[in-house]
Amino acid sequence: MELTAIREVTLKAFCRLDEALSAEDEELLRVFYAAAVGYMSQAGVREPPEDTPRRAQYDLCVNYLVLDSWDRRDVSFVGAASSENPAFRRLLNQMKLTEPEGPPPQTSEAFAVGRAGENGAVGGGGKATPDQSAVFDGEDTSAPKEDEPL
Repeated sequence: MELTAIREVTLKAFCRLDEALSAEDEELLRVFYAAAVGYMSQAGVREPPEDTPRRAQYDLCVNYLVLDSWDRRDVSFVGAASSENPAFRRLLNQMKLTEPEGPPPQTSEAFAVGRAGENGAVGGGGKATPDQSAVFDGEDTSAPKEDEPL
């Protein structure tokens, strides 16, 4: 999704970027926007049709992500001093829980399943070992292989 002129105006208003931005900052804003849209897709939330309440929620989530990136671009943290906006988290969770039926967007979990290979550990179907790329959920439900001890 490209940052249109109308969307850019509302995004800048949300981020309170009132003064003219340098060319570098304009490009950075576009990068943050593309990253936020990608985050939503990876979270399993597709871009809704224009002029719907769901689209307004989607745009608000993207705005939260862009603003967070903008505000933290020069910040470094020592320890665990970072916090997340609870309003954003509630909105994102609601959007994920109410995502319409249809083919799911490409997600990082789909990538992990593809990389798990024979192991099948994503979703609890296999066993993760140090030499295999997988996600381990703490429960091994697989049968041992012939050469494995019980």
